[in-house]
Amino acid sequence: MKGAAAHPLVTDRLILRMFDAERDGESYAQVLGQDEVGRCLPKKGAYTPDESRRMMDFFIRGWQNHGFGTFAVQTKDGELIGHCGLNYVKDLDEVELLYAFSKETWGKGYATEAAQACVKDAFKRLHLNRLIGLIMPANQDSGKVLKKVGMVWEKDISLWNMELQYFSMSAEMDGRSQKHFKYES
Repeated sequence: MKGAAAHPLVTDRLILRMFDAERDGESYAQVLGQDEVGRCLPKKGAYTPDESRRMMDFFIRGWQNHGFGTFAVQTKDGELIGHCGLNYVKDLDEVELLYAFSKETWGKGYATEAAQACVKDAFKRLHLNRLIGLIMPANQDSGKVLKKVGMVWEKDISLWNMELQYFSMSAEMDGRSQKHFKYES
């Protein structure tokens, strides 16, 4: 499955699609350039346009290397509002559900809607058996999203010079309040 291209996931309000480095560069830099967004990510602060570009390139390589990865998330009117998807965490030999959205979209349910689509895709199409979620303890809003998609807190861990909360779920746990989505080619 390596090198596979992503089929977009479409939810009620969102389109999750592959990043396009040229088209998305400026908009994505604006999202990750927000200090409030960056504070919840490994850098722990706003990302520069160059750092945002490297993050986008990392996500694109994920699709090429693993056949799954992280999507650009846009509203149906075409506004790029963040990212959501899967990331292979080599240090843990696990697949992580991750997401980040622009501050202006917080509290509107976009993270949960996108995460539900990614969880369903991971278990139904990719046939993964397990997913994890990693959050900084101060980011309990992200923990709420993980719980809404069916993850449970398992333990606290130290990883990448950070203290993190480790959530997980198995394919058998999937099915809680999953919204329907469709593949679009």
